[in-house]
Amino acid sequence: MEAEKKAMNVFESYLTLWVILCIGAGIALGCFAPGAAQFLDGLAIYVNGAPVVSIPIAVCLFL
Repeated sequence: MEAEKKAMNVFESYLTLWVILCIGAGIALGCFAPGAAQFLDGLAIYVNGAPVVSIPIAVCLFL
């Protein structure tokens, strides 16, 4: 168990914090720069008028 804990990097150790910060950043972006949020929303693959895959989210998940 100790070896597994040492193998975690900073990102993995504070994953909950990163998620909360990203949610906050997304909310702030939507409030203070709605044009940027709409632009990011437009970067999606749409099928029959509904977004199926968000390209920015797919890239971030891949990384």
